[in-house]
Amino acid sequence: MPYDKRWEKCGITPAGAKILVKPDVFMKSYQGVIAIPETVKERSQHAQTAGYVVKVGKTAYQQREYGDGVPWCEVGDRVSFARYGGVAYRVKGEQYRVIHDDDINAILAEDISFDDTSI
Repeated sequence: MPYDKRWEKCGITPAGAKILVKPDVFMKSYQGVIAIPETVKERSQHAQTAGYVVKVGKTAYQQREYGDGVPWCEVGDRVSFARYGGVAYRVKGEQYRVIHDDDINAILAEDISFDDTSI
């Protein structure tokens, strides 16, 4: 799924050194018919560790004793982030997470994916 500028209008603005991320949607193809409870799907989606940077807080990457204050990522980047970091939100059926700037682990190419066995 490519970055969608409509995500920026979700109504969530990260405070301070936080970053708003739109997590990748958990998908799996199954042979046959298997019913997956909604709570399991939500946990699986929350456990995903990749998504798009939607907004960056005003002091992100500036509150550290090390480094030069240069952002590690920017709006539109697809990133890997700490597995259970941040706070999950649901806005109009879409999931978002606000995470700390230090929770960004890597910037990912579009074709990098995580399989559901990492959950």
